[in-house]
Amino acid sequence: MNDFSPVVYRQIGAGTLIGFGVIFILIALAYFQDLEAIAATPSLVWQFVCGIPVNDGVTGPLMISFGTIVTLIGTSIWFWPIKK
Repeated sequence: MNDFSPVVYRQIGAGTLIGFGVIFILIALAYFQDLEAIAATPSLVWQFVCGIPVNDGVTGPLMISFGTIVTLIGTSIWFWPIKK
């Protein structure tokens, strides 16, 4: 039927998550539309994580945070050792 090992399915899933996360971060950076907002992104994300209200809304920090988290999850799945 299929000759794929579980490693292949794991790599496909991890690659999909990594790609989704990177695309999400790129869309978030395009959402900001100016370099000052991109330069302020780390402080906006930190304020969002700490629960401090952000004047510009939470869309940008939420998109950056979600993209980063999904990329890290995909990367950890990709490099997690497989027990046989």
